[in-house]
Amino acid sequence: MEKTLAAARLGQKDFSVLNHGDFWINNFMFSYSSNGKLDDCRIVDFQVVLHSSPAIDLNYFWATSPNIEVRNQHLNTVINHYYNCLTTSLNKLQYPSKKIPDFKQFEEDFKQRAFYGLTCSVTVLPFVTASNRNDANFEDLFNNDNEDGFRHDSYNNERYRRYMEYLLPYFDSLGIFDV
Repeated sequence: MEKTLAAARLGQKDFSVLNHGDFWINNFMFSYSSNGKLDDCRIVDFQVVLHSSPAIDLNYFWATSPNIEVRNQHLNTVINHYYNCLTTSLNKLQYPSKKIPDFKQFEEDFKQRAFYGLTCSVTVLPFVTASNRNDANFEDLFNNDNEDGFRHDSYNNERYRRYMEYLLPYFDSLGIFDV
């Protein structure tokens, strides 16, 4: 828990934003044109906002939302897109450009705060990938540890295993598991 809190903690000179705090795909609302082209995207459900690095929301999203193909092949694309949207918005708001981190600093911050993403991959992702079940509720999650229960299914379903087959080596490559 301490490493997760440390990943979210800001230093005095760190660039910071107001984060969504629950930045996964189900908290995005999409609007499509009649030909199926994406017109707009809105973020909803601001119940868990926190003041920290923008890398916190990005790590949360990366650990919980992309499909296997995106996760395996497009990390740099996602980071670049997020950074470009962030800097475009800050420039429109006339935020002082000298206070905006350059891309290399932003990418390094994302990697340094990756433990937050690891935490999300073991606390949120199992339930994102779980089957839609009648016992999918907090009571069964915390009180039913039977092999046929929701908690067991969440941590042992095939989708979760496939995601973790990518995520664990990724986090390892960042040195998260080094003692």
